[in-house]
Amino acid sequence: MTLDLEPLGAAARQRKAEATVQARQASAQPWCGVSLPQKG
Repeated sequence: MTLDLEPLGAAARQRKAEATVQARQASAQPWCGVSLPQKG
């Protein structure tokens, strides 16, 4: 049984990229991310 990890890797990178974008938007909108811990 062989596992094709490429689709999983691509999906993980996409989720990470989306999370990064959301983090940038939260940092750009202080009122939106007030309850979130600020990342240095």
